[in-house]
Amino acid sequence: MNEQLDNSQIPENIPVHHNVVNITPDHENFTRVNSFLSEYFLGKGEYESEEIIKARFNQPFNPNNIHAKFFMKAIFDNDTLIGARAHQIVIPQDDAPEAVPVIVFLMNILVDKNNKNKGAGAALRQAAQDDVIDMTNNTVHQKRPVLYVAEMEPFDPNDPESLSRYKAYIKSGFRLINPNQLRYKQLDDPTKNSGEKMDLMVAKELNHHEWDEETSVPKIHIEQVIAALKYSYTAVGYAYNSETEPKIITDSPSYETQAIPSI
Repeated sequence: MNEQLDNSQIPENIPVHHNVVNITPDHENFTRVNSFLSEYFLGKGEYESEEIIKARFNQPFNPNNIHAKFFMKAIFDNDTLIGARAHQIVIPQDDAPEAVPVIVFLMNILVDKNNKNKGAGAALRQAAQDDVIDMTNNTVHQKRPVLYVAEMEPFDPNDPESLSRYKAYIKSGFRLINPNQLRYKQLDDPTKNSGEKMDLMVAKELNHHEWDEETSVPKIHIEQVIAALKYSYTAVGYAYNSETEPKIITDSPSYETQAIPSI
């Protein structure tokens, strides 16, 4: 789950959001949009095969248990594809305590380099929030908290690109879960039991620049992030082991989130 953010906000006089198109495997532009994301992210180990992407669209819906829905979105300017994203919304079982959040994994977002700073990135992030509303409206989940989750390579203060990526996340409302409190590795693919250490970023609201004074995350939220990650991956054939399974390192009623030092 990785994003190439463009630091953009939606210009007030340009309703970019209304141009966001929902893409499914039977959509005429599915192959085109999937290839747009795959060509950029797959070589970096940050995207999945078309087979797994299609499997994510077909995950079963079960209100008596944790369940998920996968989305692919795109923005076109006439016939030009200028941006796309993939995200997955994981809903708790209907009888889960009210404090258990809806988890939104922001898996990939990409804006064409010639169309950055025009609001497309912000519009695609807004689409994820709208999908949460559509999925939970008039259900028992309508008043649940929502936690947006993204993964990033561990922060390297000596790498300008790393600093730039983290600044983009912070400006979009994300904070880093203290990696000393939560172990997380990105699984390679379903055929391997290995993974690469990653940082997890969380946001309560997208395109929102500031957190309130409370910058910690309740334990029940972290527990649901772990449950949602495990469900999201195992449902399409991945396997965890003792070395790759997400794990709380320090038991605490709440978990610290951080802005990146020096920002």
